[in-house]
Formats: sequence, C-alpha cells, structure tokens
Amino acid sequence: MLNKEQKLFLKSKANQLKALYQLGKNVIGETHIALLDKALTARELIKVSLLKSVEETTKEMAMIIATQTNSDIIETKGRTFVLYRRNTKDPKIALPK
Repeated sequence: MLNKEQKLFLKSKANQLKALYQLGKNVIGETHIALLDKALTARELIKVSLLKSVEETTKEMAMIIATQTNSDIIETKGRTFVLYRRNTKDPKIALPK
C-alpha cells in the first residue's frame, strides 16, 4: 500500500507520461489484461486512456484493471487513469519513504 507522499510523487511522474494504451468498448479481455500486466512489469507506471465508446466510468474501469493486474490506482482524471505496480526483481522507480 502506498502512502500519500508516494502517491504524490508518482502523480508528478505520471504528468510527464503520455497515455500508452487506449481502451474502447468491450476490450477488457484476457489479452488486454496480459498486455497491461507486461507493461506494468516493464515500466511500473502506465497511463491508460478510455475512448468515448466506453460506457463504464473511468474509476470503474481503473478498479477492474487494477484488481486484475494487482496494481495501485494512482490517479483518475477525465478519461485517463494511472496505474502503478512495483517490479520486485528490477525496480525502475525509487519511491520516497
């Protein structure tokens, strides 16, 4: 579980990121979860945007994906959200204590 200072640090890092993944209607399948899981392993911090065709709210989609990828939701803003999962073997981001 991340504390407030760590979440703020990750939010500042996420501001510099562009959304690497776009999700549309009915795309939360096993292949998409596997793709996002690999991205979290490689990058630790990813930004995902939702197309207007998605009927669920951004928070609902973020919760679904975070649960399935075992990641933390850092931020939801508009139609985008940011996920973080620490890579235990090769950490890329040094979090503040």
